[in-house]
Amino acid sequence: EVHPEYMPETNRSIIRGSLFPHIRYNAKMPREKTHRKNVTLQKVEGAKTAFESGILFHCYIDEVREQFLEDENFFEKMKEVIDIPEEEQVLFLKLVEDEILFSKLDRAPITHTLLSLDKEEEKYKISKEVLFQWHSLLVISMNQSPSSMLSELAAAGKDFLTLPAKRVKWWAPRLLQAAQSPLFQDHVNRMVEHFTKEFGDYIAAIDDR
Repeated sequence: EVHPEYMPETNRSIIRGSLFPHIRYNAKMPREKTHRKNVTLQKVEGAKTAFESGILFHCYIDEVREQFLEDENFFEKMKEVIDIPEEEQVLFLKLVEDEILFSKLDRAPITHTLLSLDKEEEKYKISKEVLFQWHSLLVISMNQSPSSMLSELAAAGKDFLTLPAKRVKWWAPRLLQAAQSPLFQDHVNRMVEHFTKEFGDYIAAIDDR
């Protein structure tokens, strides 16, 4: 195990890149500016820079996850345990997944990495103010579970990303309830198994080259 302070810069850039695409919310950028389509692990491996590799990995995870959700017909299953508007389902599910995985994540090296900007972030013509705001938000998210963060925002009457304060207040108690339900717990376990197989198959294919 490498102490966060001594993590190679390549690894840091991959981490920053993998977290970068959602800056579009803060920077008010269209999704296509930070997200690529039809990404494979081969493209991730062949990226020109470590930061770009991280971005591509994020996009790969998004696409595989979306296909997994479609195959599982999961949004229909969600309706069995929570009545939430269709336009809010995607964000709600992502936060529930993050809530379930929060305690299992080794957050220290990620937090340490986010204390500084990546030189490639500035190529996107985003102001340093917005970049630092984004990194600060990510550091907070690494040290506070989604349910805890939403509870604080609800108490303060604040918005969250595209969610107005009134809906944040409605979400706050229901997010933790959903994360504790067998349906969502099983979903996350199955999704992790799915990705584990994806990565394992790719590594095996590399070994056979």
